[in-house]
Amino acid sequence: MTTGTTQIEMPAMGESVTEGTVLEWHVAEGDTVSEGETIVEVSTDKVDAEVPAPVSGTITKILKQADEDVQVGEALAEIEPGEGGGSIDGAASAGSDAGEASTDGEGSTDGEGPQGAEVEIAMPEMGESVTEGTILEYRVAVGDSVSEGDTIVEVSTDKVDAEVPAPAAGRITELLKSEDDTVQIGEGLAKMQAGATPATADSAGNGAAAAESPVTSEVDGSGRATPLARRIAADKGLPLGGVKGSGESGKVTKGDVLAAAEGNGDAPISGELKRLKGPAAMLAKAMEESRSIPTATSFRTLPVDTIWAKRKALNTVLVERGMKVSFTHLIAWAIVKAGKQWPVMSRTYVEQDGKPHVAETEQVSLGIAVDVEKKDGSRALMVPTIKGAEALDFKAFHTYYEDLIRRT
Repeated sequence: MTTGTTQIEMPAMGESVTEGTVLEWHVAEGDTVSEGETIVEVSTDKVDAEVPAPVSGTITKILKQADEDVQVGEALAEIEPGEGGGSIDGAASAGSDAGEASTDGEGSTDGEGPQGAEVEIAMPEMGESVTEGTILEYRVAVGDSVSEGDTIVEVSTDKVDAEVPAPAAGRITELLKSEDDTVQIGEGLAKMQAGATPATADSAGNGAAAAESPVTSEVDGSGRATPLARRIAADKGLPLGGVKGSGESGKVTKGDVLAAAEGNGDAPISGELKRLKGPAAMLAKAMEESRSIPTATSFRTLPVDTIWAKRKALNTVLVERGMKVSFTHLIAWAIVKAGKQWPVMSRTYVEQDGKPHVAETEQVSLGIAVDVEKKDGSRALMVPTIKGAEALDFKAFHTYYEDLIRRT
């Protein structure tokens, strides 16, 4: 049998491809895999691909997290060669152990196993540069029964948020930390008694109810904010869902909350920022770079007979109300209606940590370029914004528009 640890590396995918991004892991540390089985999905600017296990064995260490960039030839994970996919000997051994457990448990058939040793659930490793994390939320309480793999606690690091699972079935006996506590890698998070009564239907129901909490957290934005940012936002009564994050993967930081509270932050963006990957990221980068390159302008002459006639008819009626509609009013209104009907037109391109992201908002905010004269006689271009234009009818839009121009 082959011995030693084998590294699973980012494969070469063409001469021009030098790096890729981890999309999704198909395995976890401790999983047994067979040669050729998919370990991880990666994306490059050319293609998305699955990276297979080079040998059968056990995954001992995952070296990169989802959304991390990886150079070609850089290690993704480590595997200890051995039996893959669960050997016959292993299955027989498991069956033997199960038989012994049944005997020790005096033939119990109600699912209650023997009372096992106390197990400490520790803060897992999450990359070479990560040394500590913060407790976001415990999903269990002392006395709760859990199954192997159930989420015990959510933690956050400067690289990624993660769920820490139960290493075995059993009962939680002690929570060693509190929410917002800082925890070192390898430090204990909770203690459990392995082999205690597994979760019953009632406790499963409680677990489902507890699982609803993170959903709410995700909607209001708190799940993508640092603990300090969440605490400051709560003190100031500021909803995190409308705060644009400048941290890793769009995470809201203390500075973002303070800027938003003072009205100096960027315009709120509803929904999460989504990172662009692969070909989409390369296209976005090229389009962004094109803005700094001189372009050739072409002109087209289009017939406007219909809009001309409509505008004339409208102004014949509106003149009695002291109103007048210009071509700009009508074109601007058409843009607002299009933005509401096709939300993709309202997408915003954002770069965070040097990586391309896209944000989609339900709100349509229309900027109007206005030529203004300064006190010294010079002229400048200002762009006041009609916010929430999609919620206005044409009369309200026209009034908002004219008032904005007048004040500018």
